[in-house]
Amino acid sequence: MPSEKIRVSVITSCFNGEAYLSSFIDQLTSQTIFPALEWILIHNEPTPREMDIIKEFQARFPEKIKHIVTRPVEPLSASWNRGWKAACADHASFWNLDDCRPDDALQRQVETLEQNPDCMMTYGDFIEVSQYGSTIGLHRSVPSNYANRFRRTFPGGAFMVWRRNGAEKIGYFDEQLHIACDYDLVTRAAVEGLKMKKTEGVIGYFTNQGTGLSTLKGANKEAVERTVVQLRYGMFDKAASEHISDAEKYRIAEIFVGGHWLPLTAYIEQYTRYIKQRMILKKFNGMRKSLLNIFGGAR
Repeated sequence: MPSEKIRVSVITSCFNGEAYLSSFIDQLTSQTIFPALEWILIHNEPTPREMDIIKEFQARFPEKIKHIVTRPVEPLSASWNRGWKAACADHASFWNLDDCRPDDALQRQVETLEQNPDCMMTYGDFIEVSQYGSTIGLHRSVPSNYANRFRRTFPGGAFMVWRRNGAEKIGYFDEQLHIACDYDLVTRAAVEGLKMKKTEGVIGYFTNQGTGLSTLKGANKEAVERTVVQLRYGMFDKAASEHISDAEKYRIAEIFVGGHWLPLTAYIEQYTRYIKQRMILKKFNGMRKSLLNIFGGAR
């Protein structure tokens, strides 16, 4: 029988992932869409045990994996870009080792894009859990009406599925950013006006143990990169004043991909005009911070 057409490329970056790798593979093979997926593993300085685990998977499913070893360790954004460029399916999913998905999550998300050919990305509700493997936690509901919200609010959750050709329209992940690269890409797509659609039902379990790149408590780099994104897309009222000087050391109006600097005007047609129209928000920065302090940091 002919093999099933590959419908989704699952892209994973691994560094020091030995504690999660076997469990991740169990989840991957349990996905209802597994016969129609490929796994692209960007493996940063793999340990001997990690290599053994991957060799076992390759022996079982030799046609399912593209195993790319990188030395030295590279930023997550660079690994994701490397995987995106290696993908051959029409859809690309970026799945972190320490996050979990219901068995039918990828199937539902791919079907959302297949049924909505004008949409570039699909997202959905997720549950934030304090322990890896748990399904009980804080239910994070994200809006169906993305058009304006995603220009100012990140849906979060790390469970988005993109069309593979999305990079042709909005560019790849900015390799200046090591933590907020997905926040940047979603905001870029929203500002350009690309369509996105919510997949109904829970699509993932986001592990927040305070040890990940984006969840490490007290991680100043995450706050600085968040400020970069806010300045980049005219969210001047949200940019924390204490991080602006560090954020301005980045190239705000350019992204860095594969050793090349690319202007945002190449991907957002009205970028300069869009930013100019939002300059007035700078006047409300201090006012917003005062209101947040009064109302306990509500967003």
